[in-house]
Amino acid sequence: MEYQIRDIVRSIEIEAVRGTVTFVRGNTESTTRISIDGFTEDDMRVYPINGKLYIRIITPEHVNMTIYGIANVREFSIKGYETDLMIEKYEFDRLKADVNGNITLKEVTVKKQCDISTNGGKIYLESSELTSMNAQVSEGEFDIQKSILHGNNILYTYNSPTGGLIRGALVDYMVTSGSGISSDQVIVNDHYLTDFPVRKNTQNVAWLLVAGETEKNIVFYIKRPNLR
Repeated sequence: MEYQIRDIVRSIEIEAVRGTVTFVRGNTESTTRISIDGFTEDDMRVYPINGKLYIRIITPEHVNMTIYGIANVREFSIKGYETDLMIEKYEFDRLKADVNGNITLKEVTVKKQCDISTNGGKIYLESSELTSMNAQVSEGEFDIQKSILHGNNILYTYNSPTGGLIRGALVDYMVTSGSGISSDQVIVNDHYLTDFPVRKNTQNVAWLLVAGETEKNIVFYIKRPNLR
């Protein structure tokens, strides 16, 4: 089954029960397409209203849905109970995802606000650029690879392996810990936070506050990697 939305869509809001949602850039400038294999109109509701597209999955079955978006889509929101989310090669102003599954962002830019949360899944950020990230992962995993952070960012991790490669220079970031995570549990560029001198000039840096609860060290590298 396929829906073709020819209205200008600036915002997408999804309520999904179970399955996989994939969002990619479509090959048209005027039509948003929604593709679901093996399901009928009785299994979902689609409402385009005043530039906002509401998608609600009402079947309890596992759904594989692909959305081919247009450049006008600036906001994306999804609430999923047993849902994996994959977004690739897109730019948003705001992104919000709250799922009990995996969240994968590849070459995604979020310019204003990025809220991502999973219970039991993995958050994987690859070659992305995120502003004001608020990430929460419980009983899962957080992995960032060759991605850039801007503004004030919060990472709450509970019983989840956490770390990865943040793109940039060490002077571009301020990493701190709190609310259950001590500074000797966070390692940046092979040094504990307790080993770093107090920063005096933090006006133009991106902040990353790590909080939560963990028995293992949290290991980040901040480097300019070879992206080839």
